[in-house]
Amino acid sequence: MSNSLKNARKWLLLGCNIGQRGSDLLLLDETNFINRNGLDVIELKQQKTDKRVTIPVLEKTKEIIKDGLPYKISIQKFNKHIKEICRIAEINEMINDSKITVTEIGKGNKEKRKVSGTYPKWELMASHVCRRSFCTNLYGTLPTPLIMSISAHSSEKMLLNYIGKDSLDFAQQIADFYTLQALREKKEPQLKVIKNASSQD
Repeated sequence: MSNSLKNARKWLLLGCNIGQRGSDLLLLDETNFINRNGLDVIELKQQKTDKRVTIPVLEKTKEIIKDGLPYKISIQKFNKHIKEICRIAEINEMINDSKITVTEIGKGNKEKRKVSGTYPKWELMASHVCRRSFCTNLYGTLPTPLIMSISAHSSEKMLLNYIGKDSLDFAQQIADFYTLQALREKKEPQLKVIKNASSQD
């Protein structure tokens, strides 16, 4: 793998760990990494929402950037490299979706449009995968308001639509919750008095 792809992969891993849009992710530098009250955090102001976000620097994040932050690249190059990384990783599952295609409509003029179809998954990969992966991986593990405090979704409904959750997912979550509760109750030790020592002479 070339150095440019390794660099993009580092951005990709970092992005999946901090849940930011590509436009905000690629602006990060050392000044965003701050220690507040003994806690290492990333502080940034999101371009699209104007919201200030504080993200804890977890061990996994520290491992990704132990040799320093990846070098700066444009969002266009990042998107191109993500596709190539995923192609090399053989992420080939066929997906019904749409992708942006660029066509020439005259000398020097280009037009972008969405084309629906069935594509190998790697062709659909772009910077959005960072934020979506972060939200999807933590949903059901971390309380939803905490995920939203980092992803900066303005409502829970928006977050759930973003990660594609529907009523069947919620039904499964409820069933899993009660199954887990039943297992916990089963495992709790039952205290049984075998002999009352205080009653002996």
